[in-house]
Amino acid sequence: MSKDKKINKQKELIRTASASSLSWMILPLLVVTFMVYAKSLGFFITQLDDYILIFEKEQFNKITNIFKAFTVGTFGEKDIYYRPFLQISFMIEQLVSKDSVAIYHFNNILLHLIAVYLVFRLFIVMGKATNTAWALASLFALHPALTMAVAWIPGRNDSLLTVFTLCFFIQLIRYLQSDNPKHLILQGLFFFLALFTKETAFFIPFVSAGIILALPLPRKPKPLLQLATVWVLIIGVWALLKTNVSDNSLFKDGIMAQVYLIAERMPRILLYLGKVFIPVELSNYPSADNMTIWWGVISLALLAALIIFTKNKNWLKILFGMFWFIVFIIPFFFVPKGINDQVFEHRLYLPLIGMLIVMSESALFNGQWRNEYNRYALFALLLFYSYQIYSYLPRFDNPIVFWENAVKDSPNSSYANNQLAARYVNDKRKAEALPLFIKAHNLNDAEPYCRFFIARDYYLPKDSVDKAIQLLKEEIILNPKYVEAYFELSGIYFKQNNFNEVVVYLEKCKELRPNDPLINNNLLLTYIKLRQKQKAEQLVQFMNQQGINVPQAALYDIRALE
Repeated sequence: MSKDKKINKQKELIRTASASSLSWMILPLLVVTFMVYAKSLGFFITQLDDYILIFEKEQFNKITNIFKAFTVGTFGEKDIYYRPFLQISFMIEQLVSKDSVAIYHFNNILLHLIAVYLVFRLFIVMGKATNTAWALASLFALHPALTMAVAWIPGRNDSLLTVFTLCFFIQLIRYLQSDNPKHLILQGLFFFLALFTKETAFFIPFVSAGIILALPLPRKPKPLLQLATVWVLIIGVWALLKTNVSDNSLFKDGIMAQVYLIAERMPRILLYLGKVFIPVELSNYPSADNMTIWWGVISLALLAALIIFTKNKNWLKILFGMFWFIVFIIPFFFVPKGINDQVFEHRLYLPLIGMLIVMSESALFNGQWRNEYNRYALFALLLFYSYQIYSYLPRFDNPIVFWENAVKDSPNSSYANNQLAARYVNDKRKAEALPLFIKAHNLNDAEPYCRFFIARDYYLPKDSVDKAIQLLKEEIILNPKYVEAYFELSGIYFKQNNFNEVVVYLEKCKELRPNDPLINNNLLLTYIKLRQKQKAEQLVQFMNQQGINVPQAALYDIRALE
């Protein structure tokens, strides 16, 4: 078949699949997918990034601050992550509902449903029959390894990226088929949205080159040049804005150190591949040290066998699907180990589509093994997947459940132990928290907050005051903005009648938390103890201005000072 005939056949497939028939085909799948994930609507947050992104972004509580998202990092003014549209999505939800997180979970499910529909549309546009496209979309919709991207609120970063990326590729194909400027503009818009959602989108042009080679698409120089021009302009704008907010942590240890890190992480591709084909040992906080690579090896062998037994192989599409998977999973390998070293499953969201492309060209979906039992096998697999998701979902219910499972799956993670301990403290379970803080500190002596809790809850009750002071001062060096450590030191020195030291630490507390009534009152009492009348009067004036109550006894004591 000539190239022109292939193109015409593909266009005919697209024309005959009307929008209404496609919608009716996919609607039951979307309903079932929503029902499977509906339990997550009653979940709270996990205290893994979600609290910071939702509740600690006070600068985004007004719609007029929408452009602020383009001038700051995701977790701070300067940051390695630059994801404006993720922040904007949270800002809009915060304006709609400040007291409930249900809307965040609902929108996560909604984004997943949109992504499922777009996966279906992509395979239709790529020339697949509607039944095949539906089957592939169903595997995406109910794949257990994607649970975290839906149930964990920040997991939407990957579903949002995928929605924009799929829209981009659909518009890209349509533009190359039609030369219609509308599709040129739309593909540029979706590339812009994807790139400003997650840095992974930087690799979209490389995957675009792959899809242009893999599909029987026109390759006229002018449209290709126009596409390249649009992409370069968008990347240029993104790079300029990202440079202004970057904390330069990506290569802080040197380029060679980053190269070694990437090489060290390469085997993790097999860990992710294993989750694609054999989604077992799912974890909300997976550590490579506690995972077996053999599931990946078995998956690779099964994939190779499947390709070998496939007749009339389309090698271009098979290689393109593999390229998609690898290119979109690779960006994780660049993240410095100190920032993130977990093998999180939500990162599979976009790469998984690459493996679906490979499978679409295999004997499973090209008609070679077609028989009446295939449909039943697919529905049985989807039923099993749904059960896996339903059983896995409760891990994301609340912070304590999340971090208890994290410690169970990654017992040697200092961060997981530290976080679970902190959750126990918030739940007034100090006795359970202390051993976890000690364990976290032993695993990593740079783990924040451990020294504070060990000093407060272990050494001070044993009257080991000097050791407690040492740990608290070390905590301050590690976390110079941690108010509680300064305040605890001020309390220790107050009991020792060392008021000069008390002033030092309370003044630091006030600097960090200026309107705290307890800090201000304690500082006022200390000024009185030191007979520093001028400072006491200035503090009283400040407290009155801020509406902080000043005890009458303190006012009498100030007047009595010489």
